[in-house]
Amino acid sequence: MYLCELFARKESSTIVCGLCSAENHCGVDDPHIKVCFPICNQFWQKKVVEAALSSGAVAQVARTIEESLELDGFGITVLQVDYTNPKTKLNATIPHDLKRWCSVYVGVDPDLGFPYLYEIQLGKLLEEFD
Repeated sequence: MYLCELFARKESSTIVCGLCSAENHCGVDDPHIKVCFPICNQFWQKKVVEAALSSGAVAQVARTIEESLELDGFGITVLQVDYTNPKTKLNATIPHDLKRWCSVYVGVDPDLGFPYLYEIQLGKLLEEFD
């Protein structure tokens, strides 16, 4: 179960979570997913999770997301985190507009190699705001 605190503000929220056990909230059934926490619209979420499962290399995951979603004016970040460390925490500030922001945390235990967690964000670049 996630231990989460949500601090809401008018335009954004801050979520602080400890990853204390494996839960998949992403709606993608794959035995390699050990933990998944999305703050994203469902279409983007599915593509982001598929990209996370496709590679253990952050640059390749970002390229796969960029190619599959074809979003103009968006930045994509992919960070790799050790989710097996009990001190690992999620601390994210998320705008409420899910048309301009997507954040997915997905922990993967691949067939080969070490387990990893990706912290993946897609965000509309400021110069592109209406």
